[in-house]
Amino acid sequence: MKTLTDDALLHSAIAPAVRRAERAGMCLVPATRSERTNYAREAKYGMLTSPMKQMYARTSYWETLEPKERAMHCMRSLQKLHPTWVFAGPSAALVYGLEVPDADVWPLRVAILRGENAYSSREMIRMTVDDNTAVLVDRLRVTSLERTVFDCLREMSFADGLAVADSALALGQITKEELIYRIDGFRKTSRGGRHAMETLRYADAHAQGAVESFARAAVIELGFVEPFTHVDIPCADGSTVQGALGWRNADGSMVLVSPDESLDSGSWTREDVASGAGSPAIRLGRFSPACLEDREAFANMLDDLGVTRLPGGPTVGKEKVYTPAVLQVEESAS
Repeated sequence: MKTLTDDALLHSAIAPAVRRAERAGMCLVPATRSERTNYAREAKYGMLTSPMKQMYARTSYWETLEPKERAMHCMRSLQKLHPTWVFAGPSAALVYGLEVPDADVWPLRVAILRGENAYSSREMIRMTVDDNTAVLVDRLRVTSLERTVFDCLREMSFADGLAVADSALALGQITKEELIYRIDGFRKTSRGGRHAMETLRYADAHAQGAVESFARAAVIELGFVEPFTHVDIPCADGSTVQGALGWRNADGSMVLVSPDESLDSGSWTREDVASGAGSPAIRLGRFSPACLEDREAFANMLDDLGVTRLPGGPTVGKEKVYTPAVLQVEESAS
């Protein structure tokens, strides 16, 4: 049987459907037996790929998408197939535009009420919640912002969860106090609630991007004093020294650190800034984002800059993370 080339695929009978799906940020969803047969045939020969059951996408197009874009394509398609479904956890967080690390994107999460069918697959987990009331965001049905944040925090690592919580507060739709109050209600009936509250305690609306959240999480997990965020120090000459994270030492000196993507991977630099008479001495550290993957190197930078360690060591990591169980696993769609 002759196989279509990618160019021929875009001039075939299914080309209009392919173009419509790609413009809509969706996968192809067969509506008839004939379409299902045609899509399955082209998937067999590699021109289409099937990321989930009953979904197809042009292979060359799919390969250009990042994990988060792929997840959004699948969620839009699932919503078409199942109009009453409500996305939850990291999947809902993506829809809200929160900082979800790629490692937490899959499997997708769908909210179900207690007692409903918990059948899950390798691509999708059904999460049990007490209230799956939907909020419509970007034409997708998702759990409320506070429920979404809670479900992320209870199953994510401290660092990943902090990035989600920071970005949720940065939306300006809810205050930290309101979020704590509402999540405190969820944790009483859900596993992982203590871990979620532990993470939320350190959330900060002023963090600008996931890297800053990850850096602050590393500082806390390594047992250093919690930093201020986005510190500006005026100098005697009228200039300003800025840092994403900052500390004031007992002697009045200041330490500022910031990520710097121009640095070599895993490296960091130190600069002692002359701030002028009457102004505090400033030690300025800059680090490559990749430096966060080497906690020892990051700790060495903080020690070299004189950041104080807590006498009792780290204050987080004592609460258990909730891991959702996949009760049954489907075979991947062929």
